[in-house]
Amino acid sequence: MEILTRYNSTPHTEPQHINSDETKNKRSLPPVFKAQKSKKKQLRHCKHGSISALSKVINHATVFTKINFFTWKQTKDGYLYLERDDARSLFNLLDETGIFDFHVTNIQKKIIYQHQVSKFLSNGWRLYANGYFARKGEVEIHHLDANKQNNDPRNLRYVSPGLNYLCARAIKHEYTGEDIPDSVIESYEEAEYLVKLTFKRYLKRLGYSMSKSERDFLLSLKWNIAREILQSWQPPAQVTELIEKLVQK
Repeated sequence: MEILTRYNSTPHTEPQHINSDETKNKRSLPPVFKAQKSKKKQLRHCKHGSISALSKVINHATVFTKINFFTWKQTKDGYLYLERDDARSLFNLLDETGIFDFHVTNIQKKIIYQHQVSKFLSNGWRLYANGYFARKGEVEIHHLDANKQNNDPRNLRYVSPGLNYLCARAIKHEYTGEDIPDSVIESYEEAEYLVKLTFKRYLKRLGYSMSKSERDFLLSLKWNIAREILQSWQPPAQVTELIEKLVQK
């Protein structure tokens, strides 16, 4: 029985930027950035001069971060981070990559999170080179399996705060953002895809053993909850009450 369809009976189709459940084109534009206007002309005059020049810096920084000379600290929320005073050589390299320009809110450049570094060195730098930015209130990084220490770039996605919150609540997981978001920028299909992928990765991490039919049925139930939240989106003051009712069903 097909449950995961839109209310207008249009068959669900996977977003075009996604190749499969587990992979996607690294050079494609993540849905959350579609609303931003590219500033290519402005970025052509950046300090790197060209994509090839920037890629060389990225390659150097990538090799450097793989050398396990640094002890990543952990926040009370479980995220891994480094302070500039503890890793000046790495921070000097990161300065050159443009990561602090891309993550606009990191003004003081004194701290960096491991998930920010991992995702930026994987494909975020291409977004930056083409004029896109991860601004506060617009872009967050979502951990698909809900493990904040799993910062493999394949486990990370750039998403809107609203979709990050939606995914977290769909699996009854905490959301660590400062405020409850009041909108989801991604399309219905994109939100559906990510909620389903999040739940699959989460189940896999927990080690649940079940058949494909059992997993698909459980996924359907979770998506029904997330869909109700998505289609009944309310101002922030009412969101928490609505979600608590739905996740308790």
